[in-house]
Amino acid sequence: MTAPLLFARPRPGSMGESRRLVHLFGVLPEGVQPERMAALCGEEFGPGVLQLLEAPCGMPCFACLQLTTDKTLGDDSPQITA
Repeated sequence: MTAPLLFARPRPGSMGESRRLVHLFGVLPEGVQPERMAALCGEEFGPGVLQLLEAPCGMPCFACLQLTTDKTLGDDSPQITA
């Protein structure tokens, strides 16, 4: 079973557009309200900074995406030849 995730990015105007990446966050238990939210990648956000998204959209944080996979490519990964 996989853990539920939330998609959020900094609100418009809170920082430059090129830094408004869509981050992934673990769902917190009901009633828990931390002072700062930490994305899977480790970046932290203060209160009122994040815009919750209903679906993935916008530029993703690749560090967050990499941390959602259970697989890593190793020497036994398929090779593509021309």
